[in-house]
Amino acid sequence: MGWVLQALNNASRYTVGLTGTLMGGYSTSIFWLLYRLSPEVRREFGFNDEQRWTEKYGLFKSVFYISPDDDVTEDGTYTGTKHFETVSEMPGISPATVGLGLEYTTFSSLKDIGLPLPAYSEQIVRLPLTDAMQAQILEADGSQTKPPEGLLAWALEQQKRDDGKGAISVWLNTALNRPDAMFRFEQVWFNRRISGRGKYAIRRKELVAEFDSVGHANGDREQPVSELLPKELWLARTCRVEVQRGRKVLVYVRQTGERDIQPRLAEILRDHSLRPAILRPSLAPAKRASWIKQNAEKMDVLLTNARLVEVGLNLSMVNTGIFYECEWSLYTLWQALRRLYRPGASMPVQMYFPVYEGTLEEGAINLLGAKMKAAQIFFGDEVGGALIEDEDDSDMLHGLLRQALGQVEVGRAEGLFGLGNDQLVTDSPIGSPTAISPHLVTLMDLWAQKQSIIRQTKRRNGGKRQAEGQLAMF
Repeated sequence: MGWVLQALNNASRYTVGLTGTLMGGYSTSIFWLLYRLSPEVRREFGFNDEQRWTEKYGLFKSVFYISPDDDVTEDGTYTGTKHFETVSEMPGISPATVGLGLEYTTFSSLKDIGLPLPAYSEQIVRLPLTDAMQAQILEADGSQTKPPEGLLAWALEQQKRDDGKGAISVWLNTALNRPDAMFRFEQVWFNRRISGRGKYAIRRKELVAEFDSVGHANGDREQPVSELLPKELWLARTCRVEVQRGRKVLVYVRQTGERDIQPRLAEILRDHSLRPAILRPSLAPAKRASWIKQNAEKMDVLLTNARLVEVGLNLSMVNTGIFYECEWSLYTLWQALRRLYRPGASMPVQMYFPVYEGTLEEGAINLLGAKMKAAQIFFGDEVGGALIEDEDDSDMLHGLLRQALGQVEVGRAEGLFGLGNDQLVTDSPIGSPTAISPHLVTLMDLWAQKQSIIRQTKRRNGGKRQAEGQLAMF
């Protein structure tokens, strides 16, 4: 593809190079595009200078371990024979890249092109926990009380020990995942480090906690679930209403690996006379768009992980999106939203964010709302290219821990991406990622319309000439 681009560029008088989310990808992804189109880049860099490019305009991540041995003189990962340092590129690009081609570069969004975009609205749905769920979440999380109880109290104590590193991750994953998986029995394990470091460490698996399923008749684990959890019931009812209105639904689920809850949700949807389908990661990325189009008429609801469709797919045939489980990354949320909010959508786009009240997931929603608001203020109308995936994840998890410990206060989020209504034009001075900012009339616009303005002025003045000593714009 690169050779074809170079050949077409050499044979053409003008070339328009397009790229998507500039600052959300790797810096080298734009290096070869600019190398073929920009003489300035070719003068400064060779074709194989991607590492030097990344050092100047991108982000590197270095991972190394320091051994306590006295004979160690270098930092790195200890393999028994030598020490080494692993270096890899991270998503992100320096704004200084703009200077390489600013004279012939434009930053445009779909709204600037003038394509018809659908109306957009969103709703955060806060659902109360049942009494049984509330009692279990105090054990599986514990951040709801002061001082903390349950797993959070255990994790904080373990972090003080040399062999307790990683306990915070056990609490975090359990607290975020358990509310949507309370229909099943679960054991929580901790891999305690005995000796060594990194991937060469020796660990011992320890059972931390056990949680019974919520909803089984008489607490019998062998019996099928006799009642639906509040979010499951809300999902089934909402999908039925949307399908009856002629709208297909896309449901984003985070637990799709070993803890997969998609089969459970698909079974519930079928019990409510709906036709669900599941998009699996085993399907190659290049085939996902065609698979969805081929099966669109056979399904009412599509279940998938947001990361499987976050880039490149046009799902304008789906009108309603539900983040059944919220992603930690604002970048992933943004890209998943963009799969539905596309030109040519036949109906307005509606997004739902259902969360359980008083859980860590609700705290995540509030943090995401605060981060999105800050991104809008800093970057203006279009913030999609300013969201960096890896850093967004780490900042999010750190923010959740600080919020659980009471070190940071975040207000209640009422929305993430839109204005909460169907208007397509925003009067907000900070703009909106989905609404169009008002068009500003520039001097060039007036110059292009000067003949029309002059004719209108003459008609209003009855064709009289301008008085002497008066100034005119044209």
